[in-house]
Order: sequence, then structure tokens, then C-alpha cells
Amino acid sequence: MTIAVVGPVTATWYLVYAETGRDFAPEPGTRIVASASMTTDEARRMLTNNLLAPDQARIPMSGDESILAVIRSTRAIIGTPI
Repeated sequence: MTIAVVGPVTATWYLVYAETGRDFAPEPGTRIVASASMTTDEARRMLTNNLLAPDQARIPMSGDESILAVIRSTRAIIGTPI
């Protein structure tokens, strides 16, 4: 899964599956199952449950719908993955 955030803070996270489980990596894995690209403001609003459904529908997302559903419903603090 690739999640790209662009704006005042630009970052791309690659969540990859390996033999030991899933983890963040510096590059995408061999098979991309889903991707999403959004602005910093859209990411902040979506992850804090402040992005209205019509605005969320405009965020470019593609791939496995079950994975995208998790991204759409995830709530978190945005920061650098450890």
C-alpha cells in the first residue's frame, strides 16, 4: 500500500508485507494492492474525522476496496512511522 501526502509536509509511506509481517519501508513492495494520494490538509482532516464524505470521495484512491475501507475509516495522529 502506498500513501502519498503532499503539501507543507510531504511524505510517502509504503506499508509492505514481509515474512515477519507488515511494516513501513523506504520503497514499495513487489505488488501494490492499494494507493492513496492526498494533500496535507486532507490527510489531517481525514485522520481526525473532520473530512466530510463528499470531500473524502474526491481523494484519489485505487486498489483493493477492503484495504481502502480501512484507510478511509482510520483515525490517527499523523507523524513519521517508527
